[in-house]
Amino acid sequence: MEKIINTADNVHSGTENRVSLHRLTALWALSESALGGILHGFKIPFAGMIVSAIAVMSIAFMIRIGARRGDLLKSLLIVATVKAIVSPHSPPTAYLAFFMQGGMALLFYPLLRKHLWAVYGLIFFAVVESALQKIIVLTLIFGQDLWTSIDVFANYLHGLILPGNPPVHWHAGYLVMAFYILIHFLFAIMAALWIRNFFRDMDREEQNAVYILEPDTREIKARKRKIRLTYLIYPLAVILMALTFVVPVFDSGVGFRALRMIIRSTVILGIWYVWLGPIVTRKLHRALRNRQSRYHDDLENILLQLPLLRRVLLQEWHRFKQQDKKNYRSFVEKALYILLFSRIEQAPEKGK
Repeated sequence: MEKIINTADNVHSGTENRVSLHRLTALWALSESALGGILHGFKIPFAGMIVSAIAVMSIAFMIRIGARRGDLLKSLLIVATVKAIVSPHSPPTAYLAFFMQGGMALLFYPLLRKHLWAVYGLIFFAVVESALQKIIVLTLIFGQDLWTSIDVFANYLHGLILPGNPPVHWHAGYLVMAFYILIHFLFAIMAALWIRNFFRDMDREEQNAVYILEPDTREIKARKRKIRLTYLIYPLAVILMALTFVVPVFDSGVGFRALRMIIRSTVILGIWYVWLGPIVTRKLHRALRNRQSRYHDDLENILLQLPLLRRVLLQEWHRFKQQDKKNYRSFVEKALYILLFSRIEQAPEKGK
């Protein structure tokens, strides 16, 4: 049988010596390069926020087992390089969030070593920053006209549903932003409590547990593209223009704002995807490739592990689906315990 994860670089005794810095780097790399797609394939809700929480947990655990600032920086660069290799089409904004998260961990390293509340703060930063980044990007692409258009359309729907009531000027755009941030904020609270319980309960895990990876050719079914907010904005603009120019419900200013929003976003997205984005991505990949020779052995080891770690998740998912009562939190925790603490071995081939 073949061992696929070694624990040679353990740092502390006790619970912590069952997990290595190398293994945590591999888990961090999995979360940044493949876990989002895997969780979406499993149809687990809020996959992006779960990925952020697991990334922060990996960082916090590295510091907990004694990783120094230099170790953390090395892991950060290795994970970024793996992300560039495994997910070459990731947008630069994904790297921005990743490096901001890692940079905050390096900046507040002394606090993260001593205080669990600093870990909670890093979780809040990572999760809420993700929400704010999406809102800022939407505003940069579509302009303030986006939120004004949402207000206009919400007030129009209010008049249709309650025609006898006096008009109410809803600031629906700001309500959408506030609700989106609130969801992330509440998730950050739950993630902080989850990480606290995870650290508290991990002593219960069996030491030196062996996990058998069965030969299995089943794959995750290709998932449908998830509905993004940007997919809903263009139909909204078209409806507003139709209600302005075809059925004169609004004054011409509303229709022209919607048209301006479409033209602005088309120009910005065209410049980004055709010219600026590829340039930024190429420069980033080139900078990361220059690090490959320095961390060649670590990169090769992690790249070999990723498909096998993915198979562990897939095997656990098929077992999870066969259960009568499904608890997503239990599934994620069990999978993490296996990836962190178990000695993973290939099952012997039949007939041998």
